Amino acid sequence: MAGIGFELRKLFSEKDKAFGDVKAIAYSSIVSVGPWIITSISLNIIVFLAGTVGIERANRVTYTSTILYAFIFSQLLTGPFQYLITRYISDCVFSKKIYKIRGAYIGVVKLIIILGFFMSYFFIKNGDFSGNYKASFVVLFITMSLSWVTMIFISLLKNYNFMIKSFFLGNTISVVSAYIFLKYPVSFLNEPPIFWMLFSYTLGIFLNFLFTSLYLLKIFKGENKGDFEFLTYLRGYFSLFLVGLFYAFAVWSHIIINWFLGDSYFVGNVFLISPLYEVAVFYAFCTSIPSMIYFMIFLETKFLPVYKNYYKNIFFTGTYGEVNIALKKMYDTLNKE
Repeated sequence: MAGIGFELRKLFSEKDKAFGDVKAIAYSSIVSVGPWIITSISLNIIVFLAGTVGIERANRVTYTSTILYAFIFSQLLTGPFQYLITRYISDCVFSKKIYKIRGAYIGVVKLIIILGFFMSYFFIKNGDFSGNYKASFVVLFITMSLSWVTMIFISLLKNYNFMIKSFFLGNTISVVSAYIFLKYPVSFLNEPPIFWMLFSYTLGIFLNFLFTSLYLLKIFKGENKGDFEFLTYLRGYFSLFLVGLFYAFAVWSHIIINWFLGDSYFVGNVFLISPLYEVAVFYAFCTSIPSMIYFMIFLETKFLPVYKNYYKNIFFTGTYGEVNIALKKMYDTLNKE
Protein backbone atom coordinates (compact mmCIF):
# COMPACT_ATOMS: atom_id res chain seq x y z
CA MET A 1 0.00 0.00 0.00
CA ALA A 2 2.01 2.93 -1.33
CA GLY A 3 1.98 6.03 0.82
CA ILE A 4 0.57 4.54 4.00
CA GLY A 5 3.81 5.54 5.72
CA PHE A 6 2.66 9.17 5.81
CA GLU A 7 -0.41 8.19 7.84
CA LEU A 8 1.49 5.82 10.12
CA ARG A 9 4.29 8.26 10.89
CA LYS A 10 1.71 10.92 11.71
CA LEU A 11 -0.04 8.58 14.14
CA PHE A 12 3.18 7.41 15.77
CA SER A 13 4.30 11.00 16.34
CA GLU A 14 1.12 12.14 18.10
CA LYS A 15 1.51 13.89 21.46
CA ASP A 16 -0.34 11.08 23.20
CA LYS A 17 2.37 8.55 22.29
CA ALA A 18 0.70 5.43 23.67
CA PHE A 19 -2.67 6.20 22.10
CA GLY A 20 -0.99 7.15 18.84
CA ASP A 21 0.88 3.84 18.75
CA VAL A 22 -2.33 1.91 19.33
CA LYS A 23 -4.08 3.80 16.54
CA ALA A 24 -1.14 3.27 14.18
CA ILE A 25 -1.05 -0.48 14.88
CA ALA A 26 -4.82 -0.74 14.45
CA TYR A 27 -4.66 1.25 11.21
CA SER A 28 -1.86 -0.84 9.73
CA SER A 29 -3.72 -4.01 10.79
CA ILE A 30 -6.85 -2.96 8.95
CA VAL A 31 -4.99 -1.96 5.81
CA SER A 32 -2.56 -4.89 5.63
CA VAL A 33 -4.81 -7.82 6.57
CA GLY A 34 -8.28 -6.29 6.90
CA PRO A 35 -9.57 -7.38 3.47
CA TRP A 36 -8.20 -10.89 3.98
CA ILE A 37 -9.82 -11.22 7.42
CA ILE A 38 -13.14 -9.85 6.14
CA THR A 39 -13.09 -12.31 3.24
CA SER A 40 -12.17 -15.27 5.46
CA ILE A 41 -14.94 -14.50 7.93
CA SER A 42 -17.58 -14.08 5.22
CA LEU A 43 -16.60 -17.36 3.54
CA ASN A 44 -16.78 -19.21 6.84
CA ILE A 45 -20.19 -17.69 7.59
CA ILE A 46 -21.49 -18.87 4.22
CA VAL A 47 -20.15 -22.39 4.88
CA PHE A 48 -21.76 -22.31 8.33
CA LEU A 49 -25.10 -21.21 6.83
CA ALA A 50 -24.86 -24.08 4.36
CA GLY A 51 -24.43 -26.50 7.25
CA THR A 52 -27.51 -25.15 9.03
CA VAL A 53 -29.74 -25.99 6.07
CA GLY A 54 -28.38 -29.53 5.78
CA ILE A 55 -25.95 -29.19 2.85
CA GLU A 56 -23.56 -32.13 2.83
CA ARG A 57 -19.91 -31.64 3.72
CA ALA A 58 -18.86 -32.79 0.23
CA ASN A 59 -20.76 -29.89 -1.33
CA ARG A 60 -19.31 -27.43 1.17
CA VAL A 61 -15.81 -28.67 0.29
CA THR A 62 -16.60 -28.25 -3.41
CA TYR A 63 -17.66 -24.67 -2.74
CA THR A 64 -14.49 -23.77 -0.80
CA SER A 65 -12.38 -25.51 -3.45
CA THR A 66 -13.99 -23.41 -6.15
CA ILE A 67 -13.18 -20.23 -4.23
CA LEU A 68 -9.63 -21.44 -3.56
CA TYR A 69 -8.94 -22.09 -7.24
CA ALA A 70 -10.34 -18.70 -8.24
CA PHE A 71 -8.23 -17.05 -5.52
CA ILE A 72 -4.95 -18.77 -6.42
CA PHE A 73 -5.11 -18.70 -10.20
CA SER A 74 -6.42 -15.14 -10.36
CA GLN A 75 -3.21 -14.12 -8.59
CA LEU A 76 -1.14 -16.23 -10.97
CA LEU A 77 -2.85 -14.49 -13.89
CA THR A 78 -2.48 -10.93 -12.62
CA GLY A 79 0.85 -11.29 -10.80
CA PRO A 80 3.02 -10.76 -13.90
CA PHE A 81 1.22 -7.49 -14.71
CA GLN A 82 1.06 -5.95 -11.23
CA TYR A 83 4.65 -4.71 -10.98
CA LEU A 84 4.61 -3.66 -14.63
CA ILE A 85 1.48 -1.56 -14.10
CA THR A 86 2.86 -0.12 -10.87
CA ARG A 87 5.99 1.01 -12.71
CA TYR A 88 3.92 2.55 -15.53
CA ILE A 89 1.67 4.43 -13.08
CA SER A 90 4.71 5.67 -11.13
CA ASP A 91 6.20 7.10 -14.32
CA CYS A 92 2.89 8.74 -15.22
CA VAL A 93 2.77 10.43 -11.81
CA PHE A 94 6.44 11.47 -11.98
CA SER A 95 6.07 12.94 -15.48
CA LYS A 96 2.76 14.61 -14.49
CA LYS A 97 0.82 12.66 -17.11
CA ILE A 98 -2.01 11.72 -14.78
CA TYR A 99 -4.45 11.70 -17.69
CA LYS A 100 -2.85 8.48 -18.92
CA ILE A 101 -3.80 6.54 -15.79
CA ARG A 102 -7.46 6.25 -16.78
CA GLY A 103 -6.49 4.70 -20.12
CA ALA A 104 -4.08 2.29 -18.41
CA TYR A 105 -6.81 1.16 -16.03
CA ILE A 106 -9.29 0.55 -18.83
CA GLY A 107 -6.59 -1.24 -20.84
CA VAL A 108 -5.60 -3.62 -18.06
CA VAL A 109 -9.28 -4.34 -17.32
CA LYS A 110 -9.84 -5.30 -20.96
CA LEU A 111 -6.73 -7.47 -21.00
CA ILE A 112 -7.61 -9.30 -17.77
CA ILE A 113 -11.20 -9.89 -18.89
CA ILE A 114 -10.03 -11.51 -22.13
CA LEU A 115 -7.29 -13.63 -20.55
CA GLY A 116 -9.42 -14.48 -17.52
CA PHE A 117 -12.36 -15.62 -19.62
CA PHE A 118 -10.39 -18.05 -21.75
CA MET A 119 -8.35 -19.31 -18.79
CA SER A 120 -11.40 -20.02 -16.60
CA TYR A 121 -13.69 -21.22 -19.38
CA PHE A 122 -11.35 -23.90 -20.69
CA PHE A 123 -10.58 -24.98 -17.13
CA ILE A 124 -14.17 -25.41 -15.94
CA LYS A 125 -15.94 -26.47 -19.15
CA ASN A 126 -15.46 -30.23 -18.55
CA GLY A 127 -16.44 -30.07 -14.89
CA ASP A 128 -19.39 -32.01 -13.49
CA PHE A 129 -21.37 -28.86 -12.72
CA SER A 130 -24.41 -27.11 -14.12
CA GLY A 131 -24.02 -24.44 -16.77
CA ASN A 132 -24.99 -21.72 -14.28
CA TYR A 133 -22.37 -22.92 -11.78
CA LYS A 134 -19.70 -22.84 -14.48
CA ALA A 135 -20.79 -19.35 -15.54
CA SER A 136 -20.60 -18.15 -11.92
CA PHE A 137 -17.08 -19.54 -11.63
CA VAL A 138 -15.99 -17.73 -14.81
CA VAL A 139 -17.46 -14.44 -13.57
CA LEU A 140 -15.91 -14.92 -10.12
CA PHE A 141 -12.48 -15.68 -11.58
CA ILE A 142 -12.54 -12.65 -13.88
CA THR A 143 -13.87 -10.33 -11.17
CA MET A 144 -11.38 -11.53 -8.57
CA SER A 145 -8.55 -11.03 -11.07
CA LEU A 146 -9.77 -7.50 -11.77
CA SER A 147 -9.94 -6.79 -8.03
CA TRP A 148 -6.19 -7.43 -7.63
CA VAL A 149 -5.22 -4.88 -10.28
CA THR A 150 -7.86 -2.40 -9.11
CA MET A 151 -6.23 -2.33 -5.67
CA ILE A 152 -3.02 -1.02 -7.30
CA PHE A 153 -4.89 2.04 -8.52
CA ILE A 154 -6.79 2.47 -5.24
CA SER A 155 -3.49 2.49 -3.32
CA LEU A 156 -2.31 5.34 -5.56
CA LEU A 157 -5.11 7.48 -4.11
CA LYS A 158 -4.19 6.44 -0.54
CA ASN A 159 -7.91 6.10 0.22
CA TYR A 160 -7.60 3.02 2.40
CA ASN A 161 -10.87 3.71 4.20
CA PHE A 162 -12.77 3.44 0.95
CA MET A 163 -11.02 0.17 0.14
CA ILE A 164 -11.93 -1.40 3.49
CA LYS A 165 -15.52 -0.15 3.34
CA SER A 166 -15.91 -1.51 -0.18
CA PHE A 167 -14.56 -4.91 0.88
CA PHE A 168 -16.84 -4.96 3.90
CA LEU A 169 -19.92 -3.98 1.90
CA GLY A 170 -19.24 -6.53 -0.86
CA ASN A 171 -18.70 -9.37 1.60
CA THR A 172 -21.74 -8.36 3.63
CA ILE A 173 -23.83 -8.57 0.46
CA SER A 174 -22.36 -12.04 -0.17
CA VAL A 175 -23.37 -13.27 3.28
CA VAL A 176 -26.85 -11.74 3.19
CA SER A 177 -27.48 -13.09 -0.33
CA ALA A 178 -26.32 -16.58 0.71
CA TYR A 179 -28.68 -16.51 3.70
CA ILE A 180 -31.63 -15.47 1.53
CA PHE A 181 -30.98 -17.93 -1.31
CA LEU A 182 -30.22 -20.87 1.00
CA LYS A 183 -33.30 -20.26 3.14
CA TYR A 184 -35.56 -19.31 0.23
CA PRO A 185 -34.14 -20.90 -2.95
CA VAL A 186 -35.35 -19.73 -6.36
CA SER A 187 -37.34 -22.73 -7.54
CA PHE A 188 -37.71 -21.91 -11.23
CA LEU A 189 -33.95 -22.16 -11.88
CA ASN A 190 -33.82 -25.65 -10.34
CA GLU A 191 -30.25 -25.18 -9.12
CA PRO A 192 -28.72 -26.98 -6.11
CA PRO A 193 -27.82 -24.95 -2.98
CA ILE A 194 -24.11 -25.03 -3.84
CA PHE A 195 -24.83 -22.87 -6.87
CA TRP A 196 -26.50 -20.23 -4.71
CA MET A 197 -23.50 -20.25 -2.37
CA LEU A 198 -21.15 -19.55 -5.27
CA PHE A 199 -23.54 -17.07 -6.89
CA SER A 200 -23.85 -15.11 -3.63
CA TYR A 201 -20.11 -14.85 -3.16
CA THR A 202 -19.61 -13.90 -6.81
CA LEU A 203 -22.25 -11.20 -6.47
CA GLY A 204 -20.44 -9.63 -3.52
CA ILE A 205 -17.04 -9.72 -5.22
CA PHE A 206 -18.52 -8.27 -8.42
CA LEU A 207 -20.19 -5.40 -6.55
CA ASN A 208 -16.96 -4.71 -4.67
CA PHE A 209 -15.13 -4.43 -7.99
CA LEU A 210 -17.94 -2.29 -9.44
CA PHE A 211 -17.80 0.17 -6.51
CA THR A 212 -14.03 0.58 -6.73
CA SER A 213 -14.05 0.76 -10.53
CA LEU A 214 -16.67 3.52 -10.62
CA TYR A 215 -14.73 5.39 -7.94
CA LEU A 216 -11.51 5.20 -9.96
CA LEU A 217 -13.15 6.31 -13.20
CA LYS A 218 -14.69 9.23 -11.35
CA ILE A 219 -11.32 10.32 -9.92
CA PHE A 220 -9.09 9.75 -12.95
CA LYS A 221 -10.28 12.05 -15.68
CA GLY A 222 -9.05 12.06 -19.25
CA GLU A 223 -9.65 10.42 -22.59
CA ASN A 224 -9.53 6.68 -23.06
CA LYS A 225 -6.42 6.74 -25.22
CA GLY A 226 -3.39 4.51 -25.15
CA ASP A 227 -5.23 1.77 -23.26
CA PHE A 228 -2.44 -0.73 -23.84
CA GLU A 229 0.51 1.64 -23.70
CA PHE A 230 1.62 0.03 -20.43
CA LEU A 231 2.44 -3.13 -22.41
CA THR A 232 5.27 -1.23 -24.12
CA TYR A 233 7.04 -1.46 -20.75
CA LEU A 234 7.57 -5.14 -21.47
CA ARG A 235 10.52 -4.05 -23.61
CA GLY A 236 12.34 -2.11 -20.94
CA TYR A 237 11.03 -3.77 -17.78
CA PHE A 238 10.45 -7.39 -18.72
CA SER A 239 12.23 -8.33 -15.48
CA LEU A 240 9.28 -6.84 -13.55
CA PHE A 241 6.94 -9.13 -15.50
CA LEU A 242 9.07 -12.12 -14.47
CA VAL A 243 9.30 -10.95 -10.86
CA GLY A 244 5.51 -10.82 -10.62
CA LEU A 245 5.15 -14.21 -12.29
CA PHE A 246 7.70 -16.04 -10.14
CA TYR A 247 6.59 -14.32 -6.96
CA ALA A 248 2.97 -15.44 -7.46
CA PHE A 249 4.09 -18.99 -8.21
CA ALA A 250 6.41 -18.99 -5.21
CA VAL A 251 3.55 -18.02 -2.89
CA TRP A 252 1.26 -20.83 -4.07
CA SER A 253 3.63 -23.47 -5.46
CA HIS A 254 3.61 -25.55 -2.26
CA ILE A 255 -0.17 -26.02 -2.52
CA ILE A 256 0.07 -26.94 -6.21
CA ILE A 257 2.90 -29.40 -5.52
CA ASN A 258 0.87 -30.97 -2.71
CA TRP A 259 -2.08 -31.44 -5.08
CA PHE A 260 0.03 -33.69 -7.26
CA LEU A 261 2.28 -35.35 -4.67
CA GLY A 262 0.24 -35.23 -1.47
CA ASP A 263 -3.02 -36.72 -0.16
CA SER A 264 -5.38 -35.24 -2.73
CA TYR A 265 -8.46 -36.09 -4.79
CA PHE A 266 -10.62 -34.62 -7.55
CA VAL A 267 -13.84 -32.71 -6.96
CA GLY A 268 -16.26 -32.18 -9.82
CA ASN A 269 -13.74 -33.78 -12.19
CA VAL A 270 -11.69 -30.54 -12.33
CA PHE A 271 -10.64 -29.39 -8.85
CA LEU A 272 -7.71 -31.35 -7.47
CA ILE A 273 -7.71 -30.60 -3.75
CA SER A 274 -6.05 -31.55 -0.48
CA PRO A 275 -8.37 -30.19 2.26
CA LEU A 276 -6.22 -31.13 5.26
CA TYR A 277 -3.16 -29.39 3.86
CA GLU A 278 -5.18 -26.36 2.72
CA VAL A 279 -6.69 -25.92 6.18
CA ALA A 280 -3.20 -26.11 7.67
CA VAL A 281 -2.06 -23.41 5.23
CA PHE A 282 -4.99 -21.22 6.27
CA TYR A 283 -4.00 -21.44 9.94
CA ALA A 284 -0.37 -20.83 8.97
CA PHE A 285 -1.43 -17.59 7.29
CA CYS A 286 -3.32 -16.66 10.46
CA THR A 287 -0.17 -17.06 12.54
CA SER A 288 1.72 -14.76 10.16
CA ILE A 289 -0.69 -11.85 10.66
CA PRO A 290 1.33 -10.17 13.48
CA SER A 291 4.48 -10.39 11.35
CA MET A 292 2.73 -8.85 8.35
CA ILE A 293 1.45 -5.97 10.48
CA TYR A 294 4.82 -5.34 12.09
CA PHE A 295 6.60 -5.52 8.74
CA MET A 296 4.34 -2.81 7.34
CA ILE A 297 4.93 -0.59 10.38
CA PHE A 298 8.69 -1.17 10.32
CA LEU A 299 9.05 -0.73 6.56
CA GLU A 300 7.03 2.46 6.33
CA THR A 301 7.97 4.23 9.56
CA LYS A 302 11.54 3.19 10.32
CA PHE A 303 13.25 1.75 7.26
CA LEU A 304 11.81 3.92 4.46
CA PRO A 305 13.14 7.25 5.82
CA VAL A 306 16.73 5.97 6.15
CA TYR A 307 16.43 4.20 2.78
CA LYS A 308 15.36 7.46 1.10
CA ASN A 309 18.13 9.36 2.88
CA TYR A 310 20.70 6.89 1.55
CA TYR A 311 19.60 7.40 -2.06
CA LYS A 312 19.31 11.14 -1.54
CA ASN A 313 22.99 11.15 -0.60
CA ILE A 314 23.88 9.08 -3.66
CA PHE A 315 21.98 11.10 -6.24
CA PHE A 316 22.19 14.62 -4.90
CA THR A 317 24.42 16.11 -2.22
CA GLY A 318 26.19 13.26 -0.47
CA THR A 319 29.95 12.88 -0.23
CA TYR A 320 31.53 9.43 -0.19
CA GLY A 321 31.71 9.53 3.61
CA GLU A 322 28.08 10.63 3.97
CA VAL A 323 26.96 7.84 1.66
CA ASN A 324 28.77 5.29 3.81
CA ILE A 325 27.26 6.73 6.99
CA ALA A 326 23.76 6.58 5.46
CA LEU A 327 24.39 3.02 4.31
CA LYS A 328 25.56 1.98 7.78
CA LYS A 329 22.46 3.54 9.33
CA MET A 330 20.26 1.63 6.90
CA TYR A 331 21.97 -1.67 7.79
CA ASP A 332 21.79 -0.88 11.51
CA THR A 333 18.04 -0.21 11.24
CA LEU A 334 17.52 -3.54 9.47
CA ASN A 335 19.58 -5.46 12.01
CA LYS A 336 17.90 -3.79 14.97
CA GLU A 337 14.40 -4.52 13.77
